Amino acid sequence: MKLPVYHPFWEGLPHCNIYNTITPDVLHQIYQGLIKHLISWIKTAYSEAEIDVWCKCLPPNHNIHLCMKGISILSRVSGLSPLM
Repeated sequence: MKLPVYHPFWEGLPHCNIYNTITPDVLHQIYQGLIKHLISWIKTAYSEAEIDVWCKCLPPNHNIHLCMKGISILSRVSGLSPLM
């Protein structure tokens, strides 16, 4: 039994290639890799407790988000983390 081949209605329309619309966010990937690398490098250069103390001592500022529990326990480095 041979099944018929169905063609989608958008097959002949220009600029409707679904594979061109799904692209990776290269800038986000570079940012994530850089921040994760810097945090891991700082953790090896200094102790996690020392980094957390310095982060807790930052004065209040409207331009940065303060991590009152420190940065060594963060699960994500961008977006909203449930531990902040």
